[in-house]
Amino acid sequence: MRNVILLTVGALLALGPSTLGQKPAGSKASTLYKQGLHAIDQGQADLARACFQEVLRLQPSNTSAKFQLKQLNVTSGSLLAKKRQLQLKKIIIPVVDFDDLTLPEALDAIKALIQKQPDKKFTPNFLVQDPTDVFEERKFTLKLGNLPASVILQYCLENARATARFDPHAIVIRPLGVKKPVPARGKITPGKAAPRKAVDPFVR
Repeated sequence: MRNVILLTVGALLALGPSTLGQKPAGSKASTLYKQGLHAIDQGQADLARACFQEVLRLQPSNTSAKFQLKQLNVTSGSLLAKKRQLQLKKIIIPVVDFDDLTLPEALDAIKALIQKQPDKKFTPNFLVQDPTDVFEERKFTLKLGNLPASVILQYCLENARATARFDPHAIVIRPLGVKKPVPARGKITPGKAAPRKAVDPFVR
């Protein structure tokens, strides 16, 4: 992957007369910096890092590039999650015909449909967190066509009353509307108020 990123940056530097190859160092650095910002927008942390590092090679005192590199060390995980979300958005599913499926079954079907795409470059990794098996009771039917996989996923989540969180390496699915049990704070006899601590009115 690192070699691919370096080759990409190298290709940018070797472009024709109207592009990077024939521009002075300052102009090259400016173009590479913009390319790094665009890579951040696309969730491509490695490409962004390579661009900013090349900017610093051309301009060692470039404070903006130094700042962006520091930010990448903090936000690289969220950028990977963003990349996963954008990849799901780019995949178009021609036909969806789900009949009385649970959400885990629908997620397996979405994954299979994505894997059938001829230009697939991404396989979603769904992680379902449903310890009380709520999704087994929330079956739904869905018939759609020619929509991005991200939109189809959203329809499935709405039908199953679920939420999704995009992590760097997985899409975490959880049910909505499940209340957590409130831990007991002590045993109180029904119909009787909890005893209060006596207070001396003359002590201030």
